[in-house]
Amino acid sequence: PSPPLPPPPPPPMPSPPPWRLPLGSPRTVDAINARFLAGGPANNLASAGVLVRTFDDITDPTKPWLPCPPNFHGCFKYAGLFSVSILWPRHTGIYDTGRGGLVLRGERLRTLCFYAGDGTTMSKVSKEGGPCPEFCHQPGAKPWRCAFAPGRLREGMAAAGGDTHNELVVSSSEWVHELPATVAAFFATPHQKTGQEEVRRLHRAYLREYQLTPREVPLLLLDAKRSPPFSELH
Repeated sequence: PSPPLPPPPPPPMPSPPPWRLPLGSPRTVDAINARFLAGGPANNLASAGVLVRTFDDITDPTKPWLPCPPNFHGCFKYAGLFSVSILWPRHTGIYDTGRGGLVLRGERLRTLCFYAGDGTTMSKVSKEGGPCPEFCHQPGAKPWRCAFAPGRLREGMAAAGGDTHNELVVSSSEWVHELPATVAAFFATPHQKTGQEEVRRLHRAYLREYQLTPREVPLLLLDAKRSPPFSELH
């Protein structure tokens, strides 16, 4: 009789999830700083710079990487969106609450509109037209209050001032669907010891929830006076 066939080879190892860093890859902080230095006006979020969101009071109160839950009526009207800022050289203004925030992967997000400054979207979200009621390319648009449509991000970034923060409005549904890949890092700001402790606590909670390591999603310091502005916070 014929000899028995050898056993089949084991199946290949599954690919790591897209948010996990392969061994030997650059440190996340280096990749974030490289994206910052290469950033500038562009219609592609991956080329525009570094996206950040500071912690505020219109998200989940215990998990600020999630939108406001339905039982929190004071902020649930904001649950469909997140506001973030784009940072690139000489444009490092953030909506600074003193509480730190998140560094995001832009390719994971869907843009609704962009404001060259503060869009005051909290006052617009429940009105007709939502957070982006007036686009700058429309006839009669007021330049001090209009938003730039997603395909006109380059124009909006070119109009942004260097001293104030800009506001990119993104959909929360894609944000949540892509978690944990949406978040590249957590960050704290200098001279805010209370805020730094809160960021450390939230960072630990995020790593536990998604079974990640500090190397995969690090804790950084964002110092707008430095270039590049991100460094690891120990």
